[in-house]
Amino acid sequence: MFSEAFLSVFREKAASFDGGLLSYRDFINLALYHPEVGYYRRSQQRVGSTERADFYTAVSLGPLFGRLVVAAVKQLLGVETCARSTFVEIGAEPEHSLLDGVEHPFAAVCVLRRGDPLAIPKQAVVFANELLDAQPFHRLCFYSGRWRERGVRINPDPVEAALEDALLPRLTPEVEAILDELPSHLPEGCCLDLPLPAEALLEDIVASPWEGLWLTFDYGKSLNQLLATHPHGTARTYRRHRVSDELLKYPGESDITCHLCWDRLKAVLLERSIGFVETALGCEAQERFFMAYACETIEAIMAQGALQPFVPEVQILKQLLHPSQMGRRFQAFWGLRQRKDREP
Repeated sequence: MFSEAFLSVFREKAASFDGGLLSYRDFINLALYHPEVGYYRRSQQRVGSTERADFYTAVSLGPLFGRLVVAAVKQLLGVETCARSTFVEIGAEPEHSLLDGVEHPFAAVCVLRRGDPLAIPKQAVVFANELLDAQPFHRLCFYSGRWRERGVRINPDPVEAALEDALLPRLTPEVEAILDELPSHLPEGCCLDLPLPAEALLEDIVASPWEGLWLTFDYGKSLNQLLATHPHGTARTYRRHRVSDELLKYPGESDITCHLCWDRLKAVLLERSIGFVETALGCEAQERFFMAYACETIEAIMAQGALQPFVPEVQILKQLLHPSQMGRRFQAFWGLRQRKDREP
């Protein structure tokens, strides 16, 4: 369960922290992104429907998702604006991209993989699929009237080294900085998995002066929903298409994720950047988004299915839109951005 290589990296990292304790943010950063033992640094297949993969995404189902995205972007921006825009996809899987095999109206396409500089042209459609949920997160619990932060350490048992959960002696500076933004009266033991690095990544994406459309698909809830419906947190792992809440079981060999906090991400666009306004911002179920902005494409596929006994695209469309599958599980988080206030 624990590779010696990962434990060695963990020991080295934790040696400079009190009690050998890493915050969950630091532990997850090692488990996902360390250049030698990180999950996202592995060469073997992670995404897909095969038994060897760990999970599948809308992009991995084929080009239909890309067709729906293109149709929605055309509806939101208009064909003329699309023709002047570069479609920038951030965080695409190696050797894959959303627009592979998809006809599109954009002036150019730019695919940024993990680690690439965030170079975004002035006029752009900036797209990401399940990128923000792939960032590390902090684990917070409400004890004795205050927030405490949880961390990870190596069990001191000399017989068998193992990772274990423990309270940090103090909050990390990132959590301390936003403490007054969290509720101060909650039931004892209420937990919150808070992906502050996802907020920092979104701030980096909107830091440069581009105009156009931001669009991402991911899973999340408001802060109140997270606390009310997930009092034990939303953190989980994916391995061989199995979901588990044992975050410490296969570090470096499983994906680790949690729900995003949509209202905090909205605040990044509305309060910490320029050019986004409330009236041109949306966060809605994937099903509802596509039914609103890609309706003609959906109708054409369904009409084709009515004429033929089995149309593969109809089956994929059901996976993308049905409420019990991806339709409600994922949300589209988007915003139109105008930067004319920055022009000389």
